[in-house]
Amino acid sequence: MLLADGRAAPAAAADEGAGAASAAADAARCSELRSQGNLTLALFHCTRAVASGRLAGDDLAATLNLRGGIYLQEGAYGRATDDFSKAIILRPRDAAAFNRRAMAYRRQGESARAIADTERALELSDPAEVRRVQAYLRSRGRYAGPLDGAYGPATRAALHACIRQPDC
Repeated sequence: MLLADGRAAPAAAADEGAGAASAAADAARCSELRSQGNLTLALFHCTRAVASGRLAGDDLAATLNLRGGIYLQEGAYGRATDDFSKAIILRPRDAAAFNRRAMAYRRQGESARAIADTERALELSDPAEVRRVQAYLRSRGRYAGPLDGAYGPATRAALHACIRQPDC
C-alpha cells in the first residue's frame, strides 16, 4: 500500500491493513501514533481512514486536520493546506483549522493568505486565545496595547507586521 505522497507504507502497516479495519479505528490509530511521534505510520492510518469513504462530517474534518498537521510537520505544505481547506469546508467555524492552514501558507511564503486565515481564526476564537496572541506579539516587540482579548486595529496591525517578518 502507498501513502498519499507516494511513499511505500511501512511493512507493519501493510500487515495491519490485511483485514478490513474500520475508518474510525484507523483515525484513532492515526491520532495515537502521531502522539507517539510515529508520523509515517500515523500518516498511513489517516490516509486509509480518509480514503475509505466511511468518514463524514466532524469525523472526516478531524482526521483531515490531523493528517494536515502531520504534513505540516513533515514540510509538505501544499498537502497540508489541501487537507486544512477540506476540513474548513466541513467545519467552517473551526478556528484551529484556519490557524494551521495559516501556518502552512506562511511557511510557503504566502503572507497575504496567512494573514487572512490568521485573522479568521482570531475572529472565531475566544478572548483567551486573542490574549495569548497579543502576549506573543508583545513579547516580540510588535504590540504595545492592552492584553484585553479584543481583536481590534492595534492587534491586527501588529499581527500583519509579525507575519511578514520571518523572525516573528
